[in-house]
Amino acid sequence: MKLRNELTQKAIARECAAWIKEKVKFKSNVTNENMVGFITFDVISYMPLNGFTTVDLGCERGNNVYNYIQKTEEIQFSRHYLDLFNDLWNDSEKLQDVTDEVIESIIII
Repeated sequence: MKLRNELTQKAIARECAAWIKEKVKFKSNVTNENMVGFITFDVISYMPLNGFTTVDLGCERGNNVYNYIQKTEEIQFSRHYLDLFNDLWNDSEKLQDVTDEVIESIIII
């Protein structure tokens, strides 16, 4: 049973790695600068986001006394956030592609 479960986990890891190779890119901040997170859907932006958990997204209550997230429904702000994201995403001095490292860490499982 134990060996069969380990084989399943390895198969899932390989499948996940293949999916990442085909559809995903991971980048890491290589500066000492803090990059405050945000999410934009169409014309709605949410900011600041410190993580991608249900607490950080405001779906559940966490341990913080408060957790303010600003929701903006202005197209000009959404465009600004998307432009900021694209500028950062394409700046190789600030972000380094770490997709291969992520894939390697998944396959090692």
